[in-house]
Amino acid sequence: MNYETIICEKKDHVAIIYFNRPEKLNAYNDVLMNELFQYLNEIQYDYDVRCVIITGTGNKAFCSGADIGLEAQSNPHQMRQFALITGACHKKIESFRTPVIMAINGYCLGGGNELILEADYRIASAKAKFGLPEVKLGMVASVSATQKLPKLVGKGQAGRLMYTGENISAEEMDNYLNKKSGVLGISGVSSDFRDLEKASVLGNKRASIALDIFIYKV
Repeated sequence: MNYETIICEKKDHVAIIYFNRPEKLNAYNDVLMNELFQYLNEIQYDYDVRCVIITGTGNKAFCSGADIGLEAQSNPHQMRQFALITGACHKKIESFRTPVIMAINGYCLGGGNELILEADYRIASAKAKFGLPEVKLGMVASVSATQKLPKLVGKGQAGRLMYTGENISAEEMDNYLNKKSGVLGISGVSSDFRDLEKASVLGNKRASIALDIFIYKV
């Protein structure tokens, strides 16, 4: 099936999902969230799929969060529907039957930063930037950051990101995550993101097999 805002492919036993709105730094809108949910449902019981990798198209951004332009133009009912499908995608990723890996190839901001908290494993380019800029817009990171980010990086560092809205480097985020969550933090910040070597999750509670090697090409 052809999608408007995501690109989906399978390589061996790996399903790869690309956020495909590079002109918007891969910001997600309601269409993208609905398509993501639909595709995850499609492969939920495809037992040839042993791992899911989510990344972004282009060379600038993984996901810059929710499309602010859409939010500004939406009425309360539309915003509620947007919130519901976004929450459903978070839950789907968190509970997916196979390991889900986020391949973070650039800016990972706002809702994009919240989305990676649901993954089993994260791999980041050295050029990736992480942040929760909602506070600069008079908003709050409202999907999962207030609950899950403190558990993953600690209350102090989570507060720093949420209260200041500043961006931090992949190396800094790697240090935060690995101090708290070990193997489930960012693993292998790569200076050459064309080669994400063995994307394997050893000992993950959802993994019953070793994952195949995934080569990310830019």
